[in-house]
Amino acid sequence: MKHLIAALLTTIAFASSASAQNFTYEIYGGAALKDTSGLQYGQPGNDFAMAEGHALGVGAYTDLAGFEVGADFMITDRRYFPYQTGVESTSLMLNGRYPFQITNGVIGYAGLGLGVIKVEYDGNGNPKSGYYNAAGKQISLGARLPLGANEVFTEIKYQTVFKDRKIKGMLVEYNSSSFVIGFRF
Repeated sequence: MKHLIAALLTTIAFASSASAQNFTYEIYGGAALKDTSGLQYGQPGNDFAMAEGHALGVGAYTDLAGFEVGADFMITDRRYFPYQTGVESTSLMLNGRYPFQITNGVIGYAGLGLGVIKVEYDGNGNPKSGYYNAAGKQISLGARLPLGANEVFTEIKYQTVFKDRKIKGMLVEYNSSSFVIGFRF
């Protein structure tokens, strides 16, 4: 809940600072997909698979000479199957996206982003719980359709930190693929 409140406050801050400019805003949710990033128990390469989780976020973009430039705030939460522990992330990315026409009314886009990602191991009471902040990147590919004066979109996002770090002596890797559906206004 605290992440959702932070996401909404970020959107409001973008909206109030951009009143004289042509900004569009996005809100989205979806699934953080299953993968093997996360904890390494014992030896490198001995990773536990993570189950699907959720992804929520907001963004603000402006058109700059045919490119979209903006910021994106996203949270993800994935759990280890069958445990109640997991890895959560909070990211703030500065993104550039290149929009292109797919068909009449359907716009596709590809994007790259750089920013900071907070990677948190939630050990469900385990004393190894903790977090680290690291620089990271994001790659995205999406499509949007008009819906009245607004748009709906779907997007695949891939995020990773440039360097995995340890939390309380335990390596916590981070990369995340998410599939989201959203509303752009």
